[in-house]
Amino acid sequence: MTTQEIHQLNGKLYQECISYALTLTNNVVTARDLVQDAYYKAFKHEQQFEPGTNLRAWIKRIVYNTFASEYRREKRRRELFQEAPRRDHWMVTATTDNSAPAEIESNTILQLVDQLKDIYRRPFLLHLRGMPYDQIGRSFNIPIGTVKSRVFVARQQLRVLLTATYR
Repeated sequence: MTTQEIHQLNGKLYQECISYALTLTNNVVTARDLVQDAYYKAFKHEQQFEPGTNLRAWIKRIVYNTFASEYRREKRRRELFQEAPRRDHWMVTATTDNSAPAEIESNTILQLVDQLKDIYRRPFLLHLRGMPYDQIGRSFNIPIGTVKSRVFVARQQLRVLLTATYR
């Protein structure tokens, strides 16, 4: 892009782009933002402009394409928010009767926890009582990642024991 074409972009052509963007957006601030984005793209990709071609048509095409892209993006965003369920959806739906708590007694669960190896049971019980991972790690003098791993393994083993007990 030559110096003359850059001066042309900053002169009368700039006002034409603002007017064109205003017809697309119907908002002065949005139109200015649109032209600014289009000019940024034009300068970023100035090597794609072929000398001797119509600069006015090229920059207006960039303005329109930028507007269309932003319009489509905003339309998709609105559709996503319209399809999203309400946050309080769980309160509106009817509840189902869950018989699992009646079947599983706390004594049985405690017996299953006692079956875990000590290396997994102790961090699991401390975490179950609300102690943070880092504090558990300090009390056993082990890294926090090891604590998380042991709590995870304890949960997995309990899941297996519960499944075997109640099948």
